[in-house]
Amino acid sequence: MFQWSILGMLGCSYLAILGSAALDAPSLALAGAAIVLRALQTAGLLRFSVPDRLANALTLAYLGFFPVDYLFLSREFLPATVHLVFFLASLIILRANSARDFFFIKLSSLSLLLAASVLSAGLSFLVFLVTFLVCAIGAQISGEIRRNLRAEQKVSGRWVTGAGRRLAVLSGFVFAAVAALASGFFFILPRTAEAALRHFTPERLRLPGFSNEVRLGQIGAIRLTSTPVMHARLESYRPLALKWRGSALAEFDGQRWFNQPEEGRRLVSDQGRLRLVAYAQTWRRGQRIAGEVQLKNATGDALFFPGSPEVLVIEAGSAIRTSVDGYRLPRGAPRGLRYQFYSVLDTPEPSRYPGALSLTEESRSLYLKMPRVDPRVGDLARNLTTGARGDLARARAIEKHLRNNYGYTIELLQNEVDDPIGHFLFVRKKGHCEYFASAMALMLRTVGIPSRIATGFQSGVYNPISGWYLIRASDAHSWVEGFLEGYGWVTFDPTPPDPSANAPGLLSRAAMYLDAAEIFWQEWVVSYDLERQILLADRMGQSSRAFSVNWAYRWDDVRARASDIGATVASWWALEVALVALAVLGYLLWPRLHEWCARIYRDQRVRSGKAEASDATLMYRRMLAALRRRGIEKPGWMTPNEFARVTNLPALTRFTAAYEALRYAGNASAAASMVALLDELDRPGPR
Repeated sequence: MFQWSILGMLGCSYLAILGSAALDAPSLALAGAAIVLRALQTAGLLRFSVPDRLANALTLAYLGFFPVDYLFLSREFLPATVHLVFFLASLIILRANSARDFFFIKLSSLSLLLAASVLSAGLSFLVFLVTFLVCAIGAQISGEIRRNLRAEQKVSGRWVTGAGRRLAVLSGFVFAAVAALASGFFFILPRTAEAALRHFTPERLRLPGFSNEVRLGQIGAIRLTSTPVMHARLESYRPLALKWRGSALAEFDGQRWFNQPEEGRRLVSDQGRLRLVAYAQTWRRGQRIAGEVQLKNATGDALFFPGSPEVLVIEAGSAIRTSVDGYRLPRGAPRGLRYQFYSVLDTPEPSRYPGALSLTEESRSLYLKMPRVDPRVGDLARNLTTGARGDLARARAIEKHLRNNYGYTIELLQNEVDDPIGHFLFVRKKGHCEYFASAMALMLRTVGIPSRIATGFQSGVYNPISGWYLIRASDAHSWVEGFLEGYGWVTFDPTPPDPSANAPGLLSRAAMYLDAAEIFWQEWVVSYDLERQILLADRMGQSSRAFSVNWAYRWDDVRARASDIGATVASWWALEVALVALAVLGYLLWPRLHEWCARIYRDQRVRSGKAEASDATLMYRRMLAALRRRGIEKPGWMTPNEFARVTNLPALTRFTAAYEALRYAGNASAAASMVALLDELDRPGPR
């Protein structure tokens, strides 16, 4: 039990660090292998031991390897030191036998948990923390029992009587100490520690498609995973089906869409608020919406918006605007942040200021640039747009043809083809969103309409419990943006709906509650920064000062209000004080209550003829307590028979004889007479 509890503590802290992705693979692999081997050894499936000489030799060997790791492998002091610490800890895990070794393992587990409380960015840390507390309490209790069982001296009756109380106090202390340390680290240290440690931590999972390049098939591969990428909340009375645009790609070489490298234009915020468009451009028609986004780490530095963003409120202080009207974080900005936005959902209507919507000759040439493709692509586009009046009608004709005459599938091509768009349009005639968007963008260019493909996500799943959208990697999507004279950039989506689409990801109410809990975790853990820390501390300080100054006034006011509304609300303060008093009283009376219940249960069991030899000792101790209340004390050096003769009490003499019969001869029938004699001895008066 003791070793399994220690392994449980170590496993929880290891999994918490593993979930934070703050350490590199060698350290995690070494520690994980050591934990697994120790578990197999504890279960008796493996029998091995690490001799002291081998442990010392391995330690000296790694100390010699440390400069090599520092100079050639890690190339930084901190990662190399982390490798050294994890190696020594893994070695101690494998050879731990003494109490000192186990104490070091418990201390290391607690240190890892505290580190994870700063680095973790997921709700799973809470699960690991609770499990760690349970294992820590089990380790302390089992360690206390193990230590006393191994003691050579005889356990005194006084210790046995107070064992339950000692273990309860010990368990409460361990729980309070670990919870206070983890909570204290959470409150004292904002999540900005992630930025300070990023220079030696590995890159987390990144989804392609939101940088300057995406190959055909990449977004289709993303849709096969269900990794959560962000949460979004809209200030709207009803859920909306939106496209969350992250970036756009302008050039196509037949196999991939890409943008030329650029620095972009830095937009500096005014007290965290960035106006993304000039006041002259606020004439745009369409529904204006506001909302908030919680990003995770998988999307890189891209920012996502529905429609065309006009205002951005972000703590990063600045944002980068790209030439394709995308927005991203500057270098060094923390990942997984929150931001608010104000956007307009564009409608394909002519602008009241058509002169404000135009492309430069350079941009027009870029968005009309064609790679070498099957000539039938252009022929199909011209046939579809024959007779259409205006660019909008021509674009709608191409969009309608693709949606109605081609099938949707997320099955990827087994082998690459030289002309994937031609193969999609004239051979396979089915594909996922990239192929539809790429085909329409190229067909628009063949008829003289500048175009590009946009990448982002579909609306996701709306959670009515939290009011947030959960957007996963499987919601990744690409569509088309065409530039129409007099309209500007207009969104088109030629991809037909997926006929085999599953039901929404949140199938059960329990899953929705879990997602709502994740939102709370993201808000108060991942987004817990210095500003929130100061705000929380200030509120706590104000509440404390107000309570200390006005407590008497508040109490009188509560009593007055309670008397006015009658017995319906009888002062919450009085209720809280009563609950606290009951809790304290219960804690103080619990040992006696437990002893009284145990005595009743034991007496019933004894009367039913199920007494055991150990019951004799307990009842004899109870008899001594009854005599002690009458002023009769048994010396420790005196035997039971000697004490009965000296005391000269007939009831005590008969009780001692019954005690010896049950204790040494195993006569269960003597137990009933012991209970009757105990009742007689408990009554006041001479015996």
